Amino acid sequence: MATMKWVIQYWAKIAGLGAIAIGIACLFLDFTEIQLLLWLHLAVLLLHQFEEYAYPGGFKRFYNENIWNKSFLTRHPLSNAGIILVNIGLAWTVYLYSALTHEAQLALAIGLLGVSLLNGLLHSILWAYLRMYNPGAFTGLFLFIPFSIYALLRIVELAPAQDVRAGITVFIMGVLLVPTFIFAAYQLKKT
Repeated sequence: MATMKWVIQYWAKIAGLGAIAIGIACLFLDFTEIQLLLWLHLAVLLLHQFEEYAYPGGFKRFYNENIWNKSFLTRHPLSNAGIILVNIGLAWTVYLYSALTHEAQLALAIGLLGVSLLNGLLHSILWAYLRMYNPGAFTGLFLFIPFSIYALLRIVELAPAQDVRAGITVFIMGVLLVPTFIFAAYQLKKT
């Protein structure tokens, strides 16, 4: 239990340090364009998570006070278990796998870039609609949206058509997995 408390307290700070480390590594390593884009994509994700949960943080509270129970997809509150499951168990795993496999898994890259673009759009729309800052809004608006659009355009230009079509499927699955993981964590917490 002490380990889980440590993870909950420090994971987002580790994400921020990871983003810096990846950014520095990208300056010195000899990557192809796609490799560079996918490693930077992971770094952008980590910076986004840092903003949401470390500095200024507070996304769990924001979600539970302003988003929870407003639609079918948000009918369960966000718990620490849900945060860890979605951000580390799902996002870190698949974004890292995408960076490591780069050209071999372009459909995954396309789908994840679509998820990041949607994430940035949702943070930006919430900011405008609620007329209040939400943790993740800066990186959503100024990193996720422009980076995802640029990377998608570059990768789609280079990818075979079947990878683009498969990427759309990956995007849909990614969008559905987030509320599913939050629900699963909520159900586990009840047992």
